[in-house]
Amino acid sequence: MTAASLRAIRWRALAKILAALLLVWLSGAQPAWLPLAADLQTGRQAAARGDLAGAAAAFERAYRRQPWNGALAYQAGLAHLAAGQADLARRRLLAADVLLDHPPAVQLALGDAFAALNDWPRAVRAWESARPTLPDAALGRLIPARNRAGQWDEAAGLLAEWLQLHSDDRPARYQLALLAVLDDPAAGLPQLAAEQPALAADLQAALDTGDPAYPYAVLGARLLQNGDPLDPGLATGIAASALSRAVQLNPDYADAHAYLGVALERQGQPALDEYRRAAELAPDSPLARSLLGTAFLRGGQPARALPE
Repeated sequence: MTAASLRAIRWRALAKILAALLLVWLSGAQPAWLPLAADLQTGRQAAARGDLAGAAAAFERAYRRQPWNGALAYQAGLAHLAAGQADLARRRLLAADVLLDHPPAVQLALGDAFAALNDWPRAVRAWESARPTLPDAALGRLIPARNRAGQWDEAAGLLAEWLQLHSDDRPARYQLALLAVLDDPAAGLPQLAAEQPALAADLQAALDTGDPAYPYAVLGARLLQNGDPLDPGLATGIAASALSRAVQLNPDYADAHAYLGVALERQGQPALDEYRRAAELAPDSPLARSLLGTAFLRGGQPARALPE
C-alpha cells in the first residue's frame, strides 16, 4: 500500500468522525458530563437556600451517573446526612470509604451516619479510625459517645488527650476532675479543688468521716442538686455512677438509694425500687417518703401516693 493510499484512508476516517460529531451537534445531544455538572450545580444551589432534601436528591443523581466515583459518593453521603436521611448516607459513605481507600474525613462522616442510626459501636469504631489523623474532630465525637455509654475510664483518657489540644477548656477540665474523684475520691480531690473549691470542700468533709460510701453519696447528690458547668445529662450520668457505688459500699444507705432513684428517673430508667428501698430503710425520712409518693403519683396511683 502506497503512502498516498494510507493518507486517503486516514482522511476518510477523519471525515467520518467529523460527520458523526456534526450529527451529534445537530441532534442536540449533550456530552455525558453536562448533566452531571447540572446536577452538581442544582445540589449546591439547593443547599445554599436551605433545601437539604433537594440538595440530597441532586447529589444522589450525580452519584448514580458515576457510581464508581468515590468523591461523588462522599458528596452524596454528606448531603443525605444533612437532610436526615441516615440510611442512605450510610450506604453512600460506605461506598466512598471503599472507593477512596478509607480516608479519615469519610470515616468521620461514616461515624456520624452510624450515630444517627443509633449504631454506636460502629460509630465509635469509625471515629477511632479517623482519630490519629483528625484528632480534634474525632475526640469531639468520641468524648460525648463515651459519656453517653457511661464509659468513664475511656472518657477520662480521651479528655486528657483533648486537654493537650485545648488546655483552656474549663468544662473539660471539670469533667476530668469529677471522673478522677469518681475513680478515687481521695486521690482526685486536689484536681477537683482547682476547678470547684466548694464541691471539693464538701467531699473533704465527707472523706473525714471515714465512711467510704459517704463521699460518693455527696458527689452524686451535689451533681443532682446544683447547677454545674456540665450539661444536665452528663451530670446525671456521673451522679448515677457515684450513687451506685455508694449503695454498693453500703446497701443500707437510705439517702443514697433515694438520690439514685432520682438519677435513674432523670435518665428514663425505672426508679421505683430505689425509692421503695429508701423508704424501707428510713421510714421516717421525709426525703424517701416524698420521693416514693411522687413516683406513685406519676405512675397513676394517687391512692398509694397520698399516705407517702
